[in-house]
Amino acid sequence: MNKFLSLLKNKIIVFDGAMGTSIQDKNLNPDDFWGKNGCNEILVFSKPCIIQDIHSSFLEVGCDVIETDTKVYLEKNIKGFALVQVTPPGLL
Repeated sequence: MNKFLSLLKNKIIVFDGAMGTSIQDKNLNPDDFWGKNGCNEILVFSKPCIIQDIHSSFLEVGCDVIETDTKVYLEKNIKGFALVQVTPPGLL
């Protein structure tokens, strides 16, 4: 935390962009979501290269911070979309 606060004193910190919009720009289909349309979290498992490309694009334009799903949000969505069986052990 001290490193972050020190950095904040010396510059404006830029956070990543609109993840949902960036995903929509990829023109994915229901198969990419394993039939769970609207569950962007599943892309971490089904299309990790897409998520990595989006995060890389944020860094390329100068973002300092990349935000990711919190465990609570991820857990809620995975359970809500009945994806517990495809979730790696120990994640939830």
